Amino acid sequence: WPALLAGARLLIPDEDTRKSPVDLVEWLTRTGATTSFMSTPLLEAVLAGDTLPGSPLRSVITGGDALHAVD
Repeated sequence: WPALLAGARLLIPDEDTRKSPVDLVEWLTRTGATTSFMSTPLLEAVLAGDTLPGSPLRSVITGGDALHAVD
């Protein structure tokens, strides 16, 4: 809530976008999102690809499981 109270906006991608790490990162970049919450398995899939360079993301919040190292 603090971010919303400070003027941030809540963006929710459609279901198909949420299912594809590549599409999700493209959507985050297109919308200019700077913060995102991702489940641990989704974040691991995003980090396993080479999709984050050029993304405006400054922070990613994750939860649900321990984050494992990605090779």
